[in-house]
Amino acid sequence: MRQLLFLLVLITWSGLHAQVGVNTTFPDPSSAMDIKSNDKGLLIPRMDADQRNAINLPANGLMIYQNDNQPGFYYNAGSPATPQWVAMLSGPPGSSAIYKIPISQLPFTITQSGSYILTQNLTGSNGITIQANNVSIDLNFSSLTGSPGNTASGITISGSRTGVTVYNGYVQGWGEDGISAATANSFVGLNLQLLNNGGDGLVCGNECTLSQCHALSNGLDGLDVGNQSRVSDCTTGNNLDTGIECDSRCHIQHCVTSANGDQGLFTGAECIITEVNAYQNIHYGIRTGNHNQVNHCLASFNGFSGFYLSNASMAQNNLAKLNTQHGFEAGQDVVMKQNTADSNTGNGFFSSFNGGKLQDNNSSDNAIGYEITGSDWLITTNTASGNIVNSFSISGTNKLATILTAANLNTNTNPFANISF
Repeated sequence: MRQLLFLLVLITWSGLHAQVGVNTTFPDPSSAMDIKSNDKGLLIPRMDADQRNAINLPANGLMIYQNDNQPGFYYNAGSPATPQWVAMLSGPPGSSAIYKIPISQLPFTITQSGSYILTQNLTGSNGITIQANNVSIDLNFSSLTGSPGNTASGITISGSRTGVTVYNGYVQGWGEDGISAATANSFVGLNLQLLNNGGDGLVCGNECTLSQCHALSNGLDGLDVGNQSRVSDCTTGNNLDTGIECDSRCHIQHCVTSANGDQGLFTGAECIITEVNAYQNIHYGIRTGNHNQVNHCLASFNGFSGFYLSNASMAQNNLAKLNTQHGFEAGQDVVMKQNTADSNTGNGFFSSFNGGKLQDNNSSDNAIGYEITGSDWLITTNTASGNIVNSFSISGTNKLATILTAANLNTNTNPFANISF
């Protein structure tokens, strides 16, 4: 009886206007229910995505709170028979968008700018085509999968588009590229898994940004980006061509690339490469274009040399070990400083080109520590130990500072001397 009285006090029913008031005797005339509270909120049903998808014939407009994958409020923008669950967003200040447009079937073509979201795992013989600028696709931690025998790309950006972002999900099993954005500039890819596609895992145009993308077992390159792009915190492996391929003036950092069919990393001119780990690739671990800067990288167990440094590049504080050919292989006018080459089958450092500088490097347990068959190199303050054939094999008109051994190490005052021990 006490509970019934409490409910009667809290809820006032107006038969004339078919209204319910909670904690108010005067519900707003425009409302079916008006709830008043200063210290409590409204709690709607909470469930995970599988439970949401199991709702039988959900009404159009039905709302739930999803507590896994991408948590948030969702409502059914479709019909009971074909629901389309849409994530509700607050948006940035001044934004008119309050939700993401659902993608619930394939093929799907985007012709208007806006935010889109996968509502579930999708499989098809044709994927998503983007024919507009300023589009974002939230894969919603779901998968976009190509059906067997398909000849399409998972996501295709048609024409010269800008402002396209794809994030948070899997793109896999497509006959062509996972994401084909070669004609798109300023593409952004975040937290993507690009798996088992027939072409590139992801290919994009100039000024792209890729972060936390993982491209594995694709038929061509794992990641292929245009000029002035940035690739960070990405992983590529077991791709049939190059793991990461970049055009000119790119910045690659904090990446791992392994067991690819060609190079681990292959760059164009004027790139910056920082903290890349390249191992067990069929050819070079890291192969640069001209005028690259390579810092704090590791190349190991590669089928060719660990590093191939093209003309006028600079490598500093890198390690090459256990590669089938040389640790470091250099073109013309290359500067190598404070690097270490250890236990490579070929030489620690090798160049057949003219002009360059070797300073403060260490080479140990290789066939030859340092072999220069070109001319006009400056070779100072390097150390070599345990190399099988000899420590220094320097020919031509090179500038080789005195080579000290253990026997005369303390008798020579030349500050530029190299040391063999």
